[in-house]
Amino acid sequence: GVTMDNIYAAFEASFPDYSLGKCSEEDFWKKFLYLSRANREDLKYVKAFWRRNQKENERMLSLLRSLKGKYRLAGLTTIPREWLMFKRKKFHLDDYFEFIVSSGEYGIKKPELSIYKIVIDKLNLAPEELVFIDNKENLLPPARKLGMQTILFRGQKDLEEKLSRLLK
Repeated sequence: GVTMDNIYAAFEASFPDYSLGKCSEEDFWKKFLYLSRANREDLKYVKAFWRRNQKENERMLSLLRSLKGKYRLAGLTTIPREWLMFKRKKFHLDDYFEFIVSSGEYGIKKPELSIYKIVIDKLNLAPEELVFIDNKENLLPPARKLGMQTILFRGQKDLEEKLSRLLK
């Protein structure tokens, strides 16, 4: 009984606090269901539905596997703690990344410079030695400002070609 418009509006209103770790997953889903005008509050169902619909991107995992042996990999994501824990386990993300910095853990998110600096500090590398990849163009300038090379993600094949040129 929920329209797509209501789903989008509810998510936009509910996710910012959750993505920064300012509320629990349960509080997020309660707010989301209320704002989406769901006819019932079934937290168990909606949590299971979300988890069931998280799908693995085998091409991306294959790319990560190929890079893992050659480069140090770190993640920088705007994802809540609980969702990251779930994805870490389901997709074995720790097999690919040295670490993952998430907005839900640190309470700050891209494009705030400080979250990019956390990655630089944890890797203990000069920014010029790093390549930051994101699918949102507005999130690249802070990385460039700090001295990182950047790639706008426009699909798997495009990324592979850009990385190949950049990392030669």
